[in-house]
Amino acid sequence: MTIEELTAKSDDRLNLYDAPNEDLETSKRLLIAIKKSEKSYGEISEVTGLSKSVIQRYATGETRKIPMGRLAAICRAIGSDVATVAGWINDNGDPVWKDSDQPIWNKSNISDEDRKLLESFHSAPENIQTAIWTLLTPYSEK
Repeated sequence: MTIEELTAKSDDRLNLYDAPNEDLETSKRLLIAIKKSEKSYGEISEVTGLSKSVIQRYATGETRKIPMGRLAAICRAIGSDVATVAGWINDNGDPVWKDSDQPIWNKSNISDEDRKLLESFHSAPENIQTAIWTLLTPYSEK
């Protein structure tokens, strides 16, 4: 499904999960969320401090990797849930897992400490998750 097809739907039929979970699909979900918010790139730019062209490149998929701190800032500006736009949960709030129906913390190759950390993160409210991502983003970009 193209971005045009996704965004051509009437507002009440826009579903962030018409787009599967991939880098480009995050851009599609972001574009849908921006359209649902009815905010312009200029309005989002004023709130986030990001240029309109950067926001547009993220939303159209021209820039495929969106730094988590920037995605979180855009989501806050448009009143959208970063976990949904990032593809971690679906519109019903259920976790989405690639190549498996099991949460990552149920996999055998993860330590008990990491499993507990992930479980805690996913049970935290969305604003706490966003704050954690914002704090950790500089470390993930090194």
